[in-house]
Amino acid sequence: MYNPFETINSRLSNIESLLLDLKHGNEQIAIADKEHFTKREAAAELSCSVPMIDKLIQQGRLDKVKVGAKVLIPREGIERILSNKKGANYAK
Repeated sequence: MYNPFETINSRLSNIESLLLDLKHGNEQIAIADKEHFTKREAAAELSCSVPMIDKLIQQGRLDKVKVGAKVLIPREGIERILSNKKGANYAK
Protein backbone atom coordinates (compact mmCIF):
# COMPACT_ATOMS: atom_id res chain seq x y z
CA MET A 1 0.00 0.00 0.00
CA TYR A 2 1.28 3.50 -0.90
CA ASN A 3 2.12 5.76 2.06
CA PRO A 4 2.42 9.45 1.06
CA PHE A 5 4.11 10.31 4.35
CA GLU A 6 7.12 8.15 3.48
CA THR A 7 7.55 10.10 0.24
CA ILE A 8 7.24 13.41 2.08
CA ASN A 9 9.77 12.33 4.72
CA SER A 10 12.20 11.17 2.06
CA ARG A 11 11.94 14.44 0.14
CA LEU A 12 12.30 16.51 3.31
CA SER A 13 15.44 14.58 4.23
CA ASN A 14 16.90 15.27 0.78
CA ILE A 15 16.05 18.97 1.06
CA GLU A 16 17.59 19.15 4.54
CA SER A 17 20.85 17.56 3.39
CA LEU A 18 21.02 19.90 0.37
CA LEU A 19 20.47 22.94 2.58
CA LEU A 20 23.19 21.81 4.99
CA ASP A 21 25.60 21.31 2.08
CA LEU A 22 24.81 24.80 0.79
CA LYS A 23 25.20 26.33 4.24
CA HIS A 24 28.61 24.77 4.89
CA GLY A 25 29.83 25.51 1.37
CA ASN A 26 28.87 29.19 1.66
CA GLU A 27 30.62 29.52 5.03
CA GLN A 28 33.87 28.25 3.56
CA ILE A 29 33.61 30.64 0.61
CA ALA A 30 32.77 33.56 2.91
CA ILE A 31 35.85 32.94 5.07
CA ALA A 32 38.15 32.57 2.04
CA ASP A 33 36.89 35.81 0.45
CA LYS A 34 36.85 37.82 3.65
CA GLU A 35 38.76 41.13 3.54
CA HIS A 36 38.14 42.23 7.15
CA PHE A 37 37.92 40.24 10.37
CA THR A 38 36.45 40.99 13.78
CA LYS A 39 38.88 40.89 16.69
CA ARG A 40 37.65 37.41 17.61
CA GLU A 41 38.09 36.13 14.05
CA ALA A 42 41.55 37.72 13.84
CA ALA A 43 42.50 36.06 17.13
CA ALA A 44 41.38 32.70 15.73
CA GLU A 45 43.42 33.26 12.54
CA LEU A 46 46.53 34.13 14.57
CA SER A 47 45.89 31.49 17.25
CA CYS A 48 46.01 34.05 20.03
CA SER A 49 43.62 35.81 22.40
CA VAL A 50 41.49 38.91 21.79
CA PRO A 51 43.54 40.90 24.35
CA MET A 52 46.65 40.00 22.31
CA ILE A 53 44.92 41.46 19.22
CA ASP A 54 44.30 44.65 21.22
CA LYS A 55 47.98 44.72 22.21
CA LEU A 56 49.12 44.25 18.60
CA ILE A 57 46.85 47.14 17.55
CA GLN A 58 48.23 49.37 20.34
CA GLN A 59 51.79 48.53 19.29
CA GLY A 60 50.96 49.50 15.72
CA ARG A 61 51.74 46.01 14.43
CA LEU A 62 48.15 45.43 13.36
CA ASP A 63 45.92 47.90 11.54
CA LYS A 64 42.29 48.46 12.41
CA VAL A 65 39.27 49.92 10.67
CA LYS A 66 36.42 51.32 12.75
CA VAL A 67 32.91 50.94 11.39
CA GLY A 68 30.71 52.65 13.94
CA ALA A 69 31.49 50.97 17.23
CA LYS A 70 32.84 47.83 15.54
CA VAL A 71 36.59 47.33 15.07
CA LEU A 72 37.63 45.34 12.01
CA ILE A 73 41.07 44.03 11.15
CA PRO A 74 42.13 44.04 7.46
CA ARG A 75 43.30 40.73 6.01
CA GLU A 76 46.62 42.30 4.95
CA GLY A 77 47.57 42.98 8.56
CA ILE A 78 46.93 39.39 9.57
CA GLU A 79 48.86 38.07 6.58
CA ARG A 80 51.76 40.44 7.36
CA ILE A 81 52.02 39.13 10.92
CA LEU A 82 51.81 35.53 9.75
CA SER A 83 54.49 36.06 7.10
CA ASN A 84 56.83 37.84 9.51
CA LYS A 85 58.60 35.04 11.33
CA LYS A 86 59.10 37.08 14.51
CA GLY A 87 55.48 38.24 14.45
CA ALA A 88 54.14 34.77 13.76
CA ASN A 89 56.06 33.33 16.71
CA TYR A 90 54.92 36.18 18.93
CA ALA A 91 51.26 35.83 17.94
CA LYS A 92 51.22 32.06 18.26
